[in-house]
Amino acid sequence: MEFDLNINRFFRNTVTKFNGQDIARSDPELWRIVDYVGEASRVAQNLHRPVTIAHSFANSNQTLYIMTDSSANKGNGAVLGMLKIGPKKLFLLDRKGQQNELDPLCVLDFYIHESCQRMGLGKVLFTHFLEDENIHVDKIAIDRPSEKFLGFLRKHYGLKDFIPQVNNFVIYEGFFDNCDRQALNKPSTCNKNSSSLSSRCNSMIALNSASGQSINFRTRSKQSVTECFYHEPECNQNDLWRTNSLVNVSRSPTAQISVQNQPKPFATETASKFGHHRLW
Repeated sequence: MEFDLNINRFFRNTVTKFNGQDIARSDPELWRIVDYVGEASRVAQNLHRPVTIAHSFANSNQTLYIMTDSSANKGNGAVLGMLKIGPKKLFLLDRKGQQNELDPLCVLDFYIHESCQRMGLGKVLFTHFLEDENIHVDKIAIDRPSEKFLGFLRKHYGLKDFIPQVNNFVIYEGFFDNCDRQALNKPSTCNKNSSSLSSRCNSMIALNSASGQSINFRTRSKQSVTECFYHEPECNQNDLWRTNSLVNVSRSPTAQISVQNQPKPFATETASKFGHHRLW
């Protein structure tokens, strides 16, 4: 994802970590980049509105990881993907059906640009997040994952058995095992932007660029999380990302979603004894 400015001044590492205060104090150009990446993720996931918006993120306790390639776009840099996480107060059911009020660390938004999917970059970014937060993958909650994200977790982390919930979040077996529920996910920082991460990422970019691969993706149907769980369609294992579009967000206009006009309330002919008309 390329921009008409040099973005390397904002991103000093292959994966750069931001919190809300970092964005709040930053240059407006960085706000524009965050908004653009959030919009690209919205288009790819066929959502009605972006999950990641600079203004709301700046006033939150969330964390944003952005992966970039500093050598791309004639040395001006390009964004390869992003991952947004943050704590959420949730009511989660365990296997016994017992409800637990917790504040787990949640994956809220995960996106890899269409031009660099199937290159291993998603695994690099996700693993970097797990190491940086010092947390195991089965201790996180995931907000409304697509079937492609579920496939990604199944392939790379062996996560298959989920614990059904009444909300849109997904947790897996092991979430409640051997843990203090009041301290489920108190993140700590470690292994920030290691040189091995940068070298792995750059080598994969160079290898795939040299081979000139072109990747085609299936469209994603509008499907609820419950349908993904209980009626999983036959899926090509190459489709690992939640995308329904071949849109090149660096060049194409944002897809628009039409909203049907909602019916307006009207007064019934029946009036109450006080003379007031009822609505609907």
